[in-house]
Amino acid sequence: MATIITTLLMGCGAKPAIIQMQDPQELPEVTPAEVTTDEMTEPIVIPATIFVHVCGAVKQAGVYEMLEGNRIFEAIELAGGFAEEAHPQAVNLADKVTDGLQIFVPTKEEASNLPNLIPNQTTSAEAQESLVNINIADATKLQELSGIGVAKANAILSYREQHGAFNSIEDIKKVSGIGEKLYEGIKENITVD
Repeated sequence: MATIITTLLMGCGAKPAIIQMQDPQELPEVTPAEVTTDEMTEPIVIPATIFVHVCGAVKQAGVYEMLEGNRIFEAIELAGGFAEEAHPQAVNLADKVTDGLQIFVPTKEEASNLPNLIPNQTTSAEAQESLVNINIADATKLQELSGIGVAKANAILSYREQHGAFNSIEDIKKVSGIGEKLYEGIKENITVD
């Protein structure tokens, strides 16, 4: 085995170091990693930089630079998070940010003055009004319930006449023709108050 001796100069005034190296013909053969053509042709997508304005009940309101596709909760984190008086449920934190978007976080007081601020949510009073009171509803009102037709509505009225008011919503299952399956479908929409 032939050995190559190389002398390296180690800067001014340093002693030379001698390193023994193997003959290049005896080194193991190294092959480059295989790269498929698919990996080479996939484009690299870099998200665009956008700016959003975060204001309201946050710790540091201002304009923040983000990447397209980021979410509102990330913008609020950049603004230092929610202030103590914030109403976090009034903001869709999972929504994506867009360039020029203004994210307003209301206080609890502001949110209470804006009943339509949170879509698809009702106040407890509104929810109570939308329930069908099975103790006082007439046949027409009872038929607004899913699965309650004319015959079942009349059966509920007959039961009330014979047995008096329902003590709980579960008591409606005592009416002929109303079983567990039908009860499960209407229980969220009925009340006895």
